[in-house]
Amino acid sequence: MEDQSGALGPVLNALVLFNTHYMDAAVTQLRADGLEVREEEGARGVWVRS
Repeated sequence: MEDQSGALGPVLNALVLFNTHYMDAAVTQLRADGLEVREEEGARGVWVRS
């Protein structure tokens, strides 16, 4: 049981890292497409069309 729970930390870290890179790429693409993404909204994941 300890081995399974010990592996959870690195897996969770990998998921958070992947999500961070994916969200950055998504926000970058939205901005390239001409959508306004304010910093405070980008942090929450809410995008507003300009």
